[in-house]
Amino acid sequence: MVYKLTLLDGTLEDLDIAYNWYHQIHIELANELVFRFKNALSQIEYNPFLSQNLSSGFRKVNLYRFPYKLIFEIRETEIIVVALAHHKRKAGYWKNR
Repeated sequence: MVYKLTLLDGTLEDLDIAYNWYHQIHIELANELVFRFKNALSQIEYNPFLSQNLSSGFRKVNLYRFPYKLIFEIRETEIIVVALAHHKRKAGYWKNR
């Protein structure tokens, strides 16, 4: 089945914050973060049901090498990515998006 992939504005804001953080350390780290983000999106789009199931119908995919996970929800024909969440950030901060 082909799903429409939708990223909420909050997800892009999360990515922007993380990118700026890594950019201050080294530009190549920031660029790799974006590369890993896109890889995780491709993984979700290709087979969303291979990801770990969280509470309330949400799922997650961890970014390789970075302490982040993509949180998303699968609806009938759509995958909604709600957050790029840091592993140490307050759990569930994204639930009201």
